[in-house]
Amino acid sequence: MSLGEVGAIAARLEIVGALFGVCGAWVIAAGPRTAFYGFCCYLVSNVAWLGFAAYHEHWWQFTQQVFFFGSTLLGLWKWGRLSGFGARSGRPGAPALGSPAQHNG
Repeated sequence: MSLGEVGAIAARLEIVGALFGVCGAWVIAAGPRTAFYGFCCYLVSNVAWLGFAAYHEHWWQFTQQVFFFGSTLLGLWKWGRLSGFGARSGRPGAPALGSPAQHNG
């Protein structure tokens, strides 16, 4: 793979990171019923931005994305569990959406 091809991939990563980041923000802003899907968008965005930052050697941006990636995993765990994804995957104790357990933080 030539350097030009790698640069083109990095440019696509920038586009994907930006679009999925904005999409995730809109989906999360739509409300708690869609929050899990917003964090899925953030996951794609985080991975794209990590690749972009690494390619361009933007290490502070890379570091920021590592922490965003961690908060995305936390959001996926929390909202997946609260939205019932945990119950469908066989994990016991996942509260139903809208239950009082959802609001305990």
